[in-house]
Amino acid sequence: MSGKSKTKGNPKTYHQPMGDNKPSSSLPSALDGLNSRRFDDNALRASVSSAVYANFHSCLQSGSALTKKDADAVAGAIHKWAMGHGAVNSAHWFSPVRMHGMAYKTVGFVDLDWGDEKTLKDFQCSFDGTMLFYAETDGSSFPNGGLRATHTAAAFNSWDRTSPPFVRNNTLYIPSAFISWRGHALDEKIPLLRAQEAITRRVSAC
Repeated sequence: MSGKSKTKGNPKTYHQPMGDNKPSSSLPSALDGLNSRRFDDNALRASVSSAVYANFHSCLQSGSALTKKDADAVAGAIHKWAMGHGAVNSAHWFSPVRMHGMAYKTVGFVDLDWGDEKTLKDFQCSFDGTMLFYAETDGSSFPNGGLRATHTAAAFNSWDRTSPPFVRNNTLYIPSAFISWRGHALDEKIPLLRAQEAITRRVSAC
């Protein structure tokens, strides 16, 4: 048997000697692209005018709604960014109380051209403020397992503006609250947001 040691498999190694904190040039970076598929506040600031950005944060603090013009500007920026990352759908992503995990409703970035006078209208690529901030889904199964008729069980998704949208595979996911038409919380997020708001009010009053 030869005194030379043999290395099985690929002799290339990424291990470094103990105490050597210098990064290896051959070490693959697992963090490349970190945060690149999340539309965070920096992405918003870079994508809209300073006035729209300021109005967004002002409404975020007050809880009021953006104007249609500003909402469409934010939606347009997110749409352009998402399509640049390969997204062709959007999905309001929420956590209903009856499920262990998340649920979502997926909608394509397409709509009919309602300004067209033809009876059979053309399709167009579309994503406006209404499509970003709101979505309607069936609330008949939440939270009690379907005791209400579907046509009387409207429930709504609303984008939680404190949670940035993100792209996964070919879909733009919009973190959302899930609420009944009477204002009842149907998810795990709304009670958390309401608790945070109550604590903030209490602390501000001290």
